[in-house]
Amino acid sequence: MPAHLTGEDLDRLPGSPPPPYLLDLGLGQRCSLVRQRSARGHRASHPHSPGQTQCCANPLKPHRVPRVARVHSCRSPHSLRWRLPEFGRYGRGRLGVGKRLSGKAIPVTIIRRARQSDVGALSELVRAAYGGYVERMGREPAPMRADYSALVEAGAVWVAVRSGLVVGLVVLEVRPDHLLLDNIAVSPGVRRTGIGRRLLGFAEDYAREHGLGEVRLYTNEAMTENLDYYPRNGYTETHRATDNGYRRVFFTKRL
Repeated sequence: MPAHLTGEDLDRLPGSPPPPYLLDLGLGQRCSLVRQRSARGHRASHPHSPGQTQCCANPLKPHRVPRVARVHSCRSPHSLRWRLPEFGRYGRGRLGVGKRLSGKAIPVTIIRRARQSDVGALSELVRAAYGGYVERMGREPAPMRADYSALVEAGAVWVAVRSGLVVGLVVLEVRPDHLLLDNIAVSPGVRRTGIGRRLLGFAEDYAREHGLGEVRLYTNEAMTENLDYYPRNGYTETHRATDNGYRRVFFTKRL
């Protein structure tokens, strides 16, 4: 699978009913992608030349995009545009994402529900993400002991996929009054590329969709990097306690 998603790749996404894909346009915004077919060969004028992109100036929260329409460029039969609604403080406009199939493509990360075929990749990802903490903690972190086959079967796991590879995961549990973010992990090879933050944002949107106004999570005291990371993303420490033999730090975020 190519490192980036092109128009042809988008055409191969499942059609009806369309699953909720999270499309990272690399433009400071994220959109949930729902495909809409358009007639081949349709010619449409656009103020930007093929291969260029236009985006709003401010980073945006994810939005449900009602449709993605393919429009061939009048300049070349091998060039196309994907037209998406643009969301900004000045109202809705049109966002033309123009890329040539034979040249540059749109870098994307797709977030989808995990499948049983992902279980092996999930286990490898967790070992890579948490293995460095074993010596620091003196034992395996709890995520390394989880039964991912059972979690996937329960529909609790969502994965971030880039270039056809599972590069991140988040385990979510809907509680009566909040969403528990039980585990979030990113492959070491793609850290500091924003995937962790996108997974956090996905969890928060998931909570909102279920009518919940709070996300709770916890981390281990030995994972000191997380003690700075979560507050930077709006989470507040509530307490510390020993839970299942682990010294844990608990956080919450009101949405």
